[in-house]
Formats: sequence, C-alpha cells, structure tokens
Amino acid sequence: MIPFRVYDRDKKLTWVVLNYHATPQGGEYLVAREDDSKDDGLLTTLTLAQMKTLRLVDFCDEQA
Repeated sequence: MIPFRVYDRDKKLTWVVLNYHATPQGGEYLVAREDDSKDDGLLTTLTLAQMKTLRLVDFCDEQA
C-alpha cells in the first residue's frame, strides 16, 4: 500500500495513512499525524466511517 495524506477539515489536521487492517466491523486505518514538529507523529487508528469524512490530499510516493 502506498501511504497517502488526508485532511480533517473539522480538526484542521493532516494525517498520513500508513496501513489498512480488515476487521469484522469494517476495517481500520493506521495513521500518523503530520505536523511541523521534529517529534514522531502521533499514531492512531481511524475507522472506515471516520475516513469517509476526510479529504484526500496526495500520495506519498518518493519515486518522483
């Protein structure tokens, strides 16, 4: 899976989606918060319903 960025308009946060894990409840995405700090991003999971509310920004393909 190629990581990609999504934007949460309500919380004004950008997340980097790292992985997807299928579950009986519909699946969840492992995401890292993207910010300007030098600390590692906060890791959390988002459900499919939460992902539907976010806007796709771009893909993190480093081969460009």
